[in-house]
Amino acid sequence: MPTKRFRWEVFLSTVLLFFTILSCHHPIHVPASKSDENSPTVATLPLPSIGVVDKSQEFADLFYSVLKSEPSFREWLCCDRYLRLPGHPSDAMPALSTNYKVLLVSGLFSQCLKTISAFSDAASHLATTHALSVVYLEVPALGSSEENGQRIADYVDQEYEKDGRPFIIIGYSKGSPDSQFALTKLAHPEAVTALVAVAGSIGGSRLADALAGQFSLWFRKLHLGPLCEVADAKGFIDLRRDRRHEFLQKYPNALVPTYCIAAVSTRQNTSRILLDAWDYLSFFERDQDSQMIASDTVAPHSTFLGIANGDHWAVAMPFEDAHDNFINLLVDKNHFPRPILLEAILRFVAGDLQKPI
Repeated sequence: MPTKRFRWEVFLSTVLLFFTILSCHHPIHVPASKSDENSPTVATLPLPSIGVVDKSQEFADLFYSVLKSEPSFREWLCCDRYLRLPGHPSDAMPALSTNYKVLLVSGLFSQCLKTISAFSDAASHLATTHALSVVYLEVPALGSSEENGQRIADYVDQEYEKDGRPFIIIGYSKGSPDSQFALTKLAHPEAVTALVAVAGSIGGSRLADALAGQFSLWFRKLHLGPLCEVADAKGFIDLRRDRRHEFLQKYPNALVPTYCIAAVSTRQNTSRILLDAWDYLSFFERDQDSQMIASDTVAPHSTFLGIANGDHWAVAMPFEDAHDNFINLLVDKNHFPRPILLEAILRFVAGDLQKPI
Protein backbone atom coordinates (compact mmCIF):
# COMPACT_ATOMS: atom_id res chain seq x y z
CA MET A 1 0.00 0.00 0.00
CA PRO A 2 1.56 3.33 -1.04
CA THR A 3 2.24 5.72 1.83
CA LYS A 4 0.55 9.10 2.11
CA ARG A 5 3.87 10.85 1.37
CA PHE A 6 4.32 8.69 -1.74
CA ARG A 7 0.89 9.71 -3.04
CA TRP A 8 1.70 13.39 -2.51
CA GLU A 9 5.01 13.04 -4.31
CA VAL A 10 3.46 11.20 -7.26
CA PHE A 11 0.76 13.85 -7.58
CA LEU A 12 3.02 16.88 -7.29
CA SER A 13 5.74 15.33 -9.45
CA THR A 14 3.17 14.66 -12.16
CA VAL A 15 1.98 18.27 -12.02
CA LEU A 16 5.57 19.52 -12.19
CA LEU A 17 6.24 17.28 -15.19
CA PHE A 18 3.19 18.65 -16.99
CA PHE A 19 4.24 22.26 -16.49
CA THR A 20 7.86 21.50 -17.39
CA ILE A 21 6.80 19.95 -20.69
CA LEU A 22 4.44 22.87 -21.26
CA SER A 23 7.19 25.43 -20.76
CA CYS A 24 9.51 23.51 -23.08
CA HIS A 25 6.92 23.32 -25.85
CA HIS A 26 5.73 26.90 -25.38
CA PRO A 27 8.59 29.10 -24.12
CA ILE A 28 6.61 32.27 -23.49
CA HIS A 29 8.30 34.95 -21.40
CA VAL A 30 6.05 37.49 -19.71
CA PRO A 31 7.68 40.64 -18.31
CA ALA A 32 7.42 40.79 -14.52
CA SER A 33 5.93 44.27 -14.57
CA LYS A 34 3.08 43.11 -16.79
CA SER A 35 2.45 39.92 -14.80
CA ASP A 36 2.12 41.73 -11.49
CA GLU A 37 -0.28 44.43 -12.58
CA ASN A 38 -3.82 44.27 -11.27
CA SER A 39 -6.09 42.04 -13.32
CA PRO A 40 -8.84 43.59 -15.45
CA THR A 41 -12.25 44.13 -13.91
CA VAL A 42 -15.13 41.70 -14.14
CA ALA A 43 -16.59 43.76 -16.97
CA THR A 44 -14.20 42.01 -19.35
CA LEU A 45 -16.25 38.83 -19.04
CA PRO A 46 -18.80 38.32 -21.88
CA LEU A 47 -21.83 38.11 -19.62
CA PRO A 48 -24.95 39.41 -21.44
CA SER A 49 -23.90 38.04 -24.82
CA ILE A 50 -24.30 34.43 -23.64
CA GLY A 51 -27.43 34.98 -21.58
CA VAL A 52 -25.66 35.20 -18.22
CA VAL A 53 -27.28 37.02 -15.30
CA ASP A 54 -24.68 38.91 -13.26
CA LYS A 55 -25.38 38.66 -9.52
CA SER A 56 -21.79 39.15 -8.41
CA GLN A 57 -22.57 42.14 -6.18
CA GLU A 58 -25.43 40.33 -4.49
CA PHE A 59 -23.15 37.36 -3.88
CA ALA A 60 -20.33 39.56 -2.56
CA ASP A 61 -22.74 41.10 -0.05
CA LEU A 62 -23.78 37.63 1.10
CA PHE A 63 -20.20 36.33 1.24
CA TYR A 64 -19.13 39.07 3.63
CA SER A 65 -22.34 38.67 5.62
CA VAL A 66 -21.47 35.00 6.15
CA LEU A 67 -17.89 35.90 7.03
CA LYS A 68 -19.10 38.40 9.62
CA SER A 69 -21.56 35.89 11.12
CA GLU A 70 -19.10 33.05 11.68
CA PRO A 71 -17.25 33.56 15.00
CA SER A 72 -14.76 30.78 14.24
CA PHE A 73 -13.49 32.72 11.21
CA ARG A 74 -12.80 36.08 12.83
CA GLU A 75 -9.17 35.84 11.70
CA TRP A 76 -10.41 36.48 8.16
CA LEU A 77 -12.20 39.73 9.04
CA CYS A 78 -9.00 41.77 8.73
CA CYS A 79 -9.48 42.46 5.05
CA ASP A 80 -11.90 42.37 2.13
CA ARG A 81 -9.62 40.99 -0.54
CA TYR A 82 -11.24 37.61 -1.09
CA LEU A 83 -13.61 38.58 -3.90
CA ARG A 84 -13.10 40.98 -6.78
CA LEU A 85 -16.04 43.10 -5.62
CA PRO A 86 -16.26 44.59 -2.12
CA GLY A 87 -19.28 43.46 -0.14
CA HIS A 88 -21.75 45.18 2.16
CA PRO A 89 -22.55 42.73 4.96
CA SER A 90 -25.89 42.58 6.71
CA ASP A 91 -27.52 40.33 9.31
CA ALA A 92 -30.18 39.05 6.89
CA MET A 93 -29.07 35.94 5.00
CA PRO A 94 -30.85 33.10 3.19
CA ALA A 95 -31.02 29.99 5.34
CA LEU A 96 -29.04 26.84 4.68
CA SER A 97 -31.62 24.34 3.49
CA THR A 98 -31.81 20.62 4.29
CA ASN A 99 -34.35 20.18 1.50
CA TYR A 100 -31.41 19.49 -0.79
CA LYS A 101 -28.41 17.20 -0.60
CA VAL A 102 -25.02 18.61 -1.54
CA LEU A 103 -22.65 16.68 -3.79
CA LEU A 104 -19.04 17.74 -4.42
CA VAL A 105 -17.27 16.61 -7.60
CA SER A 106 -13.64 17.53 -8.14
CA GLY A 107 -11.23 17.59 -11.08
CA LEU A 108 -8.22 15.87 -12.63
CA PHE A 109 -6.01 13.87 -10.25
CA SER A 110 -8.21 14.64 -7.23
CA GLN A 111 -8.74 10.94 -6.64
CA CYS A 112 -4.99 10.50 -6.17
CA LEU A 113 -4.80 12.73 -3.12
CA LYS A 114 -7.08 10.88 -0.67
CA THR A 115 -6.34 13.02 2.39
CA ILE A 116 -7.24 16.29 0.64
CA SER A 117 -10.33 16.83 -1.48
CA ALA A 118 -12.12 19.84 -2.88
CA PHE A 119 -13.70 21.88 -0.09
CA SER A 120 -12.94 19.20 2.51
CA ASP A 121 -12.33 21.95 5.08
CA ALA A 122 -15.60 23.61 4.09
CA ALA A 123 -17.54 20.35 4.31
CA SER A 124 -16.18 19.77 7.80
CA HIS A 125 -17.24 23.27 8.85
CA LEU A 126 -20.77 22.84 7.48
CA ALA A 127 -21.19 19.47 9.20
CA THR A 128 -19.81 20.67 12.55
CA THR A 129 -21.34 24.12 12.73
CA HIS A 130 -24.55 23.74 10.74
CA ALA A 131 -25.24 19.98 10.78
CA LEU A 132 -25.34 20.07 7.00
CA SER A 133 -24.08 16.96 5.26
CA VAL A 134 -21.91 17.42 2.17
CA VAL A 135 -20.95 14.30 0.20
CA TYR A 136 -17.75 14.08 -1.82
CA LEU A 137 -18.03 11.72 -4.80
CA GLU A 138 -14.77 10.22 -5.96
CA VAL A 139 -14.43 9.79 -9.72
CA PRO A 140 -11.50 8.37 -11.74
CA ALA A 141 -8.49 10.67 -11.69
CA LEU A 142 -8.13 10.72 -15.48
CA GLY A 143 -11.53 9.55 -16.65
CA SER A 144 -13.34 11.23 -19.52
CA SER A 145 -16.35 13.41 -18.85
CA GLU A 146 -18.47 10.61 -20.32
CA GLU A 147 -17.12 7.96 -17.94
CA ASN A 148 -17.05 10.19 -14.87
CA GLY A 149 -20.40 11.73 -15.76
CA GLN A 150 -22.04 8.33 -15.95
CA ARG A 151 -20.73 7.47 -12.49
CA ILE A 152 -22.09 10.74 -11.14
CA ALA A 153 -25.48 10.11 -12.75
CA ASP A 154 -25.66 6.56 -11.37
CA TYR A 155 -24.85 7.77 -7.86
CA VAL A 156 -27.37 10.62 -7.97
CA ASP A 157 -30.16 8.38 -9.27
CA GLN A 158 -29.50 5.74 -6.60
CA GLU A 159 -29.45 8.28 -3.76
CA TYR A 160 -32.50 10.12 -5.05
CA GLU A 161 -34.51 6.91 -5.06
CA LYS A 162 -33.81 6.51 -1.32
CA ASP A 163 -35.43 9.68 0.00
CA GLY A 164 -36.53 11.84 -2.93
CA ARG A 165 -34.36 14.81 -1.97
CA PRO A 166 -32.69 16.46 -4.97
CA PHE A 167 -29.04 17.44 -5.16
CA ILE A 168 -27.17 20.68 -5.50
CA ILE A 169 -23.98 19.63 -7.29
CA ILE A 170 -20.80 21.63 -6.71
CA GLY A 171 -18.45 20.95 -9.62
CA TYR A 172 -14.90 22.15 -9.16
CA SER A 173 -12.56 22.40 -12.16
CA LYS A 174 -13.15 19.36 -14.41
CA GLY A 175 -15.87 18.32 -11.98
CA SER A 176 -18.05 20.94 -13.69
CA PRO A 177 -18.06 19.45 -17.22
CA ASP A 178 -18.27 15.95 -15.72
CA SER A 179 -21.37 17.06 -13.85
CA GLN A 180 -22.82 18.71 -16.95
CA PHE A 181 -22.47 15.41 -18.77
CA ALA A 182 -24.10 13.61 -15.83
CA LEU A 183 -27.18 15.80 -16.23
CA THR A 184 -27.72 14.34 -19.70
CA LYS A 185 -27.66 10.76 -18.35
CA LEU A 186 -29.95 10.95 -15.33
CA ALA A 187 -32.81 8.47 -15.13
CA HIS A 188 -34.42 11.03 -12.77
CA PRO A 189 -33.72 14.50 -14.20
CA GLU A 190 -35.51 16.03 -11.20
CA ALA A 191 -32.79 14.54 -8.95
CA VAL A 192 -30.56 17.59 -9.52
CA THR A 193 -31.98 20.99 -8.72
CA ALA A 194 -28.88 23.11 -9.42
CA LEU A 195 -25.27 22.98 -10.58
CA VAL A 196 -22.57 25.29 -9.25
CA ALA A 197 -19.32 25.53 -11.22
CA VAL A 198 -16.35 26.73 -9.15
CA ALA A 199 -13.41 27.61 -11.40
CA GLY A 200 -15.11 25.15 -13.72
CA SER A 201 -13.68 23.98 -17.03
CA ILE A 202 -16.87 24.92 -18.83
CA GLY A 203 -15.31 26.22 -22.03
CA GLY A 204 -12.16 24.10 -21.90
CA SER A 205 -8.58 25.05 -21.12
CA ARG A 206 -5.72 26.23 -23.31
CA LEU A 207 -3.43 24.03 -21.20
CA ALA A 208 -5.32 20.99 -22.44
CA ASP A 209 -5.18 22.35 -25.99
CA ALA A 210 -1.39 22.37 -25.72
CA LEU A 211 -0.65 18.86 -24.50
CA ALA A 212 -3.80 16.78 -24.02
CA GLY A 213 -2.91 14.12 -26.58
CA GLN A 214 0.65 13.56 -25.38
CA PHE A 215 -0.37 13.30 -21.74
CA SER A 216 -3.25 10.91 -22.43
CA LEU A 217 -0.89 8.54 -24.25
CA TRP A 218 1.65 8.75 -21.44
CA PHE A 219 -0.85 8.10 -18.65
CA ARG A 220 -2.30 5.05 -20.38
CA LYS A 221 1.09 3.40 -19.83
CA LEU A 222 1.17 4.16 -16.11
CA HIS A 223 -0.04 1.74 -13.47
CA LEU A 224 -0.94 3.96 -10.53
CA GLY A 225 -3.12 1.35 -8.84
CA PRO A 226 -6.61 1.66 -7.36
CA LEU A 227 -5.68 4.84 -5.50
CA CYS A 228 -5.45 6.74 -8.77
CA GLU A 229 -7.57 5.34 -11.61
CA VAL A 230 -6.40 6.11 -15.12
CA ALA A 231 -9.72 4.76 -16.49
CA ASP A 232 -9.98 5.66 -20.20
CA ALA A 233 -7.27 8.33 -19.79
CA LYS A 234 -9.32 10.83 -21.79
CA GLY A 235 -9.64 13.40 -19.04
CA PHE A 236 -7.12 15.78 -20.61
CA ILE A 237 -8.66 15.41 -24.07
CA ASP A 238 -12.12 16.30 -22.76
CA LEU A 239 -10.73 19.57 -21.42
CA ARG A 240 -9.72 20.77 -24.88
CA ARG A 241 -11.74 23.77 -25.93
CA ASP A 242 -13.03 22.14 -29.11
CA ARG A 243 -14.43 19.22 -27.10
CA ARG A 244 -16.11 21.50 -24.62
CA HIS A 245 -17.55 23.68 -27.39
CA GLU A 246 -19.04 20.59 -29.02
CA PHE A 247 -20.89 19.84 -25.80
CA LEU A 248 -22.09 23.43 -25.39
CA GLN A 249 -23.35 23.51 -28.98
CA LYS A 250 -25.27 20.29 -28.38
CA TYR A 251 -26.70 21.62 -25.10
CA PRO A 252 -26.80 25.41 -25.56
CA ASN A 253 -29.13 26.00 -22.61
CA ALA A 254 -28.45 25.13 -18.99
CA LEU A 255 -30.05 21.77 -18.16
CA VAL A 256 -30.67 22.92 -14.56
CA PRO A 257 -30.25 26.31 -12.87
CA THR A 258 -26.49 26.86 -13.10
CA TYR A 259 -24.29 29.18 -11.07
CA CYS A 260 -20.66 30.02 -11.84
CA ILE A 261 -17.85 31.55 -9.84
CA ALA A 262 -14.47 32.22 -11.45
CA ALA A 263 -11.03 32.44 -9.85
CA VAL A 264 -8.40 34.98 -10.81
CA SER A 265 -4.90 35.35 -9.41
CA THR A 266 -2.00 37.68 -10.01
CA ARG A 267 1.45 36.21 -10.35
CA GLN A 268 2.18 37.35 -6.81
CA ASN A 269 -0.64 35.30 -5.26
CA THR A 270 -0.20 32.16 -7.37
CA SER A 271 1.45 29.12 -5.81
CA ARG A 272 4.99 28.36 -6.94
CA ILE A 273 4.08 25.06 -8.56
CA LEU A 274 1.49 26.79 -10.77
CA LEU A 275 3.60 29.73 -11.96
CA ASP A 276 4.68 28.25 -15.30
CA ALA A 277 1.04 27.61 -16.20
CA TRP A 278 0.09 31.11 -15.02
CA ASP A 279 2.79 32.62 -17.24
CA TYR A 280 1.56 30.58 -20.20
CA LEU A 281 -2.09 31.59 -19.80
CA SER A 282 -1.17 35.24 -19.21
CA PHE A 283 -0.04 35.35 -22.83
CA PHE A 284 -3.69 34.92 -23.82
CA GLU A 285 -5.61 36.59 -20.98
CA ARG A 286 -4.85 38.31 -17.70
CA ASP A 287 -8.13 37.24 -16.03
CA GLN A 288 -7.01 33.68 -15.20
CA ASP A 289 -6.12 31.43 -12.27
CA SER A 290 -3.18 29.41 -13.73
CA GLN A 291 -5.48 26.70 -15.11
CA MET A 292 -8.53 28.44 -16.53
CA ILE A 293 -9.22 31.74 -18.26
CA ALA A 294 -12.05 33.34 -16.29
CA SER A 295 -14.44 33.78 -19.20
CA ASP A 296 -14.14 30.04 -19.95
CA THR A 297 -15.51 29.22 -16.49
CA VAL A 298 -18.89 30.86 -17.14
CA ALA A 299 -21.63 28.66 -18.60
CA PRO A 300 -24.13 30.07 -21.09
CA HIS A 301 -27.48 31.04 -19.54
CA SER A 302 -26.11 30.77 -16.02
CA THR A 303 -26.00 33.05 -12.99
CA PHE A 304 -22.57 34.60 -12.48
CA LEU A 305 -21.55 34.86 -8.81
CA GLY A 306 -18.33 36.76 -9.37
CA ILE A 307 -14.58 36.32 -9.07
CA ALA A 308 -12.66 34.86 -6.16
CA ASN A 309 -9.18 36.30 -5.69
CA GLY A 310 -7.04 33.17 -5.62
CA ASP A 311 -5.35 30.69 -7.87
CA HIS A 312 -7.07 27.57 -9.18
CA TRP A 313 -6.12 25.46 -6.17
CA ALA A 314 -6.52 28.09 -3.44
CA VAL A 315 -10.25 28.60 -3.97
CA ALA A 316 -11.13 24.92 -3.47
CA MET A 317 -8.23 22.62 -2.50
CA PRO A 318 -7.01 22.93 1.13
CA PHE A 319 -3.42 21.82 0.57
CA GLU A 320 -2.40 23.84 3.62
CA ASP A 321 -4.24 21.29 5.77
CA ALA A 322 -1.68 18.64 4.80
CA HIS A 323 0.87 20.30 7.15
CA ASP A 324 3.72 19.02 5.02
CA ASN A 325 6.83 21.13 4.41
CA PHE A 326 7.33 19.72 0.91
CA ILE A 327 3.76 20.63 -0.07
CA ASN A 328 3.90 24.02 1.62
CA LEU A 329 7.04 24.86 -0.34
CA LEU A 330 5.32 24.28 -3.69
CA VAL A 331 1.74 25.23 -2.81
CA ASP A 332 2.62 28.42 -0.95
CA LYS A 333 -0.40 30.63 -1.77
CA ASN A 334 -3.19 28.40 -0.52
CA HIS A 335 -4.68 30.43 2.33
CA PHE A 336 -8.28 31.24 1.42
CA PRO A 337 -11.61 31.15 3.34
CA ARG A 338 -13.03 28.15 1.47
CA PRO A 339 -15.57 27.33 4.22
CA ILE A 340 -17.05 30.79 3.90
CA LEU A 341 -17.10 30.56 0.11
CA LEU A 342 -18.98 27.25 0.06
CA GLU A 343 -21.41 28.31 2.79
CA ALA A 344 -22.16 31.53 0.91
CA ILE A 345 -22.68 29.57 -2.32
CA LEU A 346 -25.15 27.18 -0.69
CA ARG A 347 -27.05 29.99 1.04
CA PHE A 348 -27.25 31.96 -2.19
CA VAL A 349 -28.45 29.02 -4.30
CA ALA A 350 -31.02 27.90 -1.72
CA GLY A 351 -32.42 31.42 -1.53
CA ASP A 352 -32.38 31.90 -5.29
CA LEU A 353 -34.20 28.62 -5.94
CA GLN A 354 -37.03 29.72 -3.65
CA LYS A 355 -37.66 32.92 -5.58
CA PRO A 356 -40.62 32.89 -7.97
CA ILE A 357 -39.62 32.46 -11.61
